[in-house]
Amino acid sequence: MKKHMPLFCFLFACSSVLAQILPNSYFNQYETIPCSFDSTKTITAYVDWVIYQTLDGKWSGPIDSSRCITLAPPGNGIDLQSADLTKPIFVRCKLNEDNKVWLEPDKLYNVGTALHSYSNSIELIGGMGCAENLCSGLIIGIQVPDSTGTTTAMRWHNDIVPTATVILPTNIATDQFVTCIPTEYFNENYVREFIVKMTLASSVTPDNKIRMDYNFFEYREPNLVLDEMIAPQFTFVDTSYEVPISYVSDQANGWDYIYMLPYNDEPNWPSSAHPSYAEGRPQVNTPDPKVINIIVDEGSEFVPQPFAFMRGTFVEGSDSIRHQVNLVNHGGDICMGGDITDFVFDNGNKYVHQGGHINFEGRSACMMFRNGAELEVGDNTLFQYGQEGKGILALRSGGGIKLGRSSTLLIENLLWLQGVPTAKHPDPQFYLDLKPGSSLIFGEHANITNAMSVTSDTRLNVYMNGGVLDDSKLSEAARGLINRIYPKPKPSFAANMRVLHNPAYHVLELSYLSAGPEQLLVELLDMQGKKIGKKSFSVTEGLNLLQYELGNLPMGMYLVSAQCGGRKAIVKIIKAG
Repeated sequence: MKKHMPLFCFLFACSSVLAQILPNSYFNQYETIPCSFDSTKTITAYVDWVIYQTLDGKWSGPIDSSRCITLAPPGNGIDLQSADLTKPIFVRCKLNEDNKVWLEPDKLYNVGTALHSYSNSIELIGGMGCAENLCSGLIIGIQVPDSTGTTTAMRWHNDIVPTATVILPTNIATDQFVTCIPTEYFNENYVREFIVKMTLASSVTPDNKIRMDYNFFEYREPNLVLDEMIAPQFTFVDTSYEVPISYVSDQANGWDYIYMLPYNDEPNWPSSAHPSYAEGRPQVNTPDPKVINIIVDEGSEFVPQPFAFMRGTFVEGSDSIRHQVNLVNHGGDICMGGDITDFVFDNGNKYVHQGGHINFEGRSACMMFRNGAELEVGDNTLFQYGQEGKGILALRSGGGIKLGRSSTLLIENLLWLQGVPTAKHPDPQFYLDLKPGSSLIFGEHANITNAMSVTSDTRLNVYMNGGVLDDSKLSEAARGLINRIYPKPKPSFAANMRVLHNPAYHVLELSYLSAGPEQLLVELLDMQGKKIGKKSFSVTEGLNLLQYELGNLPMGMYLVSAQCGGRKAIVKIIKAG
């Protein structure tokens, strides 16, 4: 079988190499050929590429044989007069078993396409509201051996451009569609399909043209493979090892790197039935379990291969107790490439988000938390999980979500509640504590399902302890899978009112636990009972956080009176400078 090897320019200290490895990558070779659907017509085409439309909007759907799409001057752009502007346009590379393109195993590629318009800018529709859950973007198929080793399987990757309309600039080549592809350990990783999909906005007119500029496969170097993670002794701080990811590999030298978590259970085929593990341990093993935090700092990129997971090694002298290994994102990028990438956190391990991004490059790329594992959002951190509906956040029995102080988790994809009890975690329900200052928000692309649960009653049970839960953008069915649990107020009105910070400075912060919607009047008095100011609050069921501006009030002692429905409580506060 013939292999087409990419030509890479390996340079010392070079971080990436741009390779044009597809046939006619610059779209600078043309040919005049008969139209495949009407032999009486001829068209101008890019050599080794085909431009077409389908009846159902899917790249592999039935061809619209009424259209012979051609290139036209200037610059041989796609002549939109020959296309149906109401249907997506596909530009597909003519790859087959003889000219498929080989990719190096265990590497990371950034893959993209650049294009532009003529005469006027062109608007493309983005998002997932089209056939194949992709309106405009890239569809890439990587051929690998199948699980039997006798035939092949396809790994699909895509780039779905955002919902906001994409503008193709005039006469300027721009990298419009880009995705990351981590190759696997197989010697046979081949690019077998490469398709550009473009859905035009209604404002596009047929007198314009789209010029395909180039495709690229950016081979990322250096690329370090983390077969094991050893925590140096000097990284132990207080109760845990705090290990920058560059310290766990003897190949690192302090530069920023791409770190790949490899599938190392060869010759097994990567699948949920045969995952592999990179194990972490202290430099000197201990008989008691330690917490090892692997930190991905700004400038670093972490790339798990499909079904490659992290866990701790057994502690010294045990075959059942392991160290805890957490992945802490402190400003780095995590590439979840392809629709089959599953990254599972198990047995108490955590993903802790303190900054950076997780880039989901497929609709079903998934992070799962089970058996005591948690997704934790750090203090004062906003974490957007998912983009445009891409990716899955899966919770299986025993898995959970933890929000830090003043943190926000914005979910923009599918939350999958898998209530499948185990002997260790028999409860099919999931729980989240929303404390004061923390927020759980479901964005416009979010959804919730409890498919695969043993009971249809599996819910996300949220303890409303002063935090904010916004599910207004969810469907009615998805909102039905959230159960709000409110703390019960105490019989004494005064016991439900608390001053959170005393002394107070510029703002007085109060908490009030309410049985339901009501109006609460807060008055500020001097020590003689003279009213200084007042403010009315509309409170809801549960714990409410209230703020009263003190402004330039002189330092000293004051009284705060709270009144609601004939009930009243008075507390003393100190105004500090």
